[in-house]
Amino acid sequence: MEESRNDIAAELARVTACVLDQSQPAELLATRLRQLAEQLEARGQLTLTPTTPTNGKMRVIEKENVRRVFDYWRERTGHGRAQATPERMQKIAARLRQGYSVQTICKAIDGCAASDFYAGKYDDITLICRNGSKLESFAAMGGDAMGASSPTEVDRLREQLRKAAEEGDTDAYDRTNEQLRAAMQGARR
Repeated sequence: MEESRNDIAAELARVTACVLDQSQPAELLATRLRQLAEQLEARGQLTLTPTTPTNGKMRVIEKENVRRVFDYWRERTGHGRAQATPERMQKIAARLRQGYSVQTICKAIDGCAASDFYAGKYDDITLICRNGSKLESFAAMGGDAMGASSPTEVDRLREQLRKAAEEGDTDAYDRTNEQLRAAMQGARR
């Protein structure tokens, strides 16, 4: 443990020297800092929560998380035909960059879906993720919005909805979506 601390301290000293004498290219300095941060994170001494993506890998991870949240929102609120518009995706990404976890955002979606006032009318993801305080207020509203319903009925309807979408059967999709909304509404009572 002491040896690893000495290694990290030595690397930090090298990075600091590079910054002070400006003798190294910026890319080398950035690489050394990233390696140092990764070492600290691997030891549990640092949690990396970047505010802006610094490389392609981080953007991919963020996009995957944004898509997971978006898909969860569509499923939970019954907005199966909703498009992944830039505004929706930007609001989700902004909350993730702000440090909110995927789980927290999903809990906020559950809270909104559990509300008699918001569900079905005011449940767009752009409202849920409008800002941090709005997200926190929805998250405080609820845990699992589906807790009181029959999971098998809701799951069955979701599967029918997915099949109708795949087959392009708009009549079946609309009918099933209404049934799913009614089942979800019953779960809130």
